[in-house]
Amino acid sequence: MRTRSLLRALVVRLTIVVVLAVAGSYLVLYFEFREGLMGLEGQSIAIQVQDLRASIVSGRPPRLELPPSLQEFYAQSDTLNGYQLLSADGTVLQSGGYSAPYLPLPVARGDGQIVMQRETDASSGNSIMAAALALDDPHGSYWLRVVRNLEEAESLVAQLMLGALEELYWPIALLLIAVVSVVVVTVLSSLRSLRAVSHQASMLSL
Repeated sequence: MRTRSLLRALVVRLTIVVVLAVAGSYLVLYFEFREGLMGLEGQSIAIQVQDLRASIVSGRPPRLELPPSLQEFYAQSDTLNGYQLLSADGTVLQSGGYSAPYLPLPVARGDGQIVMQRETDASSGNSIMAAALALDDPHGSYWLRVVRNLEEAESLVAQLMLGALEELYWPIALLLIAVVSVVVVTVLSSLRSLRAVSHQASMLSL
């Protein structure tokens, strides 16, 4: 009876440890994959900023004259991308595509470098990534910014990881069974040896 209780306790504890290890590994992979995808998103919108920069026409205020390809890109009804040309105080001078009117300006100008932001949209609650570039014009300073709604990207990460988990369900289950089986056999073998040694010791003491 004591052997069965010990064996049951070991199997339960081992199962918990394996399940926690698998869950921990899944979470690590999820966040690693998520950060990798967000890095690609950041590179993508930084390139968009440079493309838009070439379309700026100086004036009071400056304006963007987009080529047909960019006009079509930002005019799509389901676009997740948007652009904004802002004055130094944050006033929107020109915009198109996905709108994020409540997104604050970066706290620093970036010294000619693109400043990346991760914010939450106050109206929709969606996660937003933005790439902003501070520019100086003879008529003043302003910001050029590209914004992207990350709702689709976040959803993609979740869908891909859930799909991977479904594919790995049976291999993980088989691994769990194999590990538990090996431990059960090992414990039973060890207990058998201990009982044999104990029996021999008791015989010698007679």
